[in-house]
Amino acid sequence: MSIQAVSVSRAGRPPFYIELLSCHRPCRKPNEEALIDDYPFTPYLSYAFPFGHVAARVFFLQRMYALKATAFFWSHCLDGGHHLTPSLQVVSLDPFLLFDLSD
Repeated sequence: MSIQAVSVSRAGRPPFYIELLSCHRPCRKPNEEALIDDYPFTPYLSYAFPFGHVAARVFFLQRMYALKATAFFWSHCLDGGHHLTPSLQVVSLDPFLLFDLSD
């Protein structure tokens, strides 16, 4: 799992998000909303894109939920439930956000 810092967060913007990337070869595009709804925790915000390489973005306020969601989406991918590649992105470079109080 790779974590990549993207940019410094603006006020009110969730610091973590997962991009669900579609495959390069022709493949059946899954219903991203249904896939996101299957995740047991409600994300802060999510977007599904009908066209392009990024099929969806799922935003989280806490790192713990972003990591669990990444594992959830990878697990479903490896089980053959979809052909999207989950990629965890970190928007904020604030080191405090990288540590959850529950850790």
